Amino acid sequence: MPDPESQHVGGLAKQIVDDLRNERGLDDGWMLYLAADEIRIVQKTWRAGSLRRLRVAIEATIEAHETMLRARPR
Repeated sequence: MPDPESQHVGGLAKQIVDDLRNERGLDDGWMLYLAADEIRIVQKTWRAGSLRRLRVAIEATIEAHETMLRARPR
């Protein structure tokens, strides 16, 4: 099986977010899928290959997203 490439990030990201949600015991509303611009950033930084590195990039993107939401005035 060939290594995944950047064009596969969208589908892989969805699976990884589902896995993270399940591992953390969260329902669907607590962890959203990556937005299109976030997928593009991950595609540019990941550069294909290791799914472990892709997962780390996605976790960092989710953390940054959550940090921005927490910092936003209500």
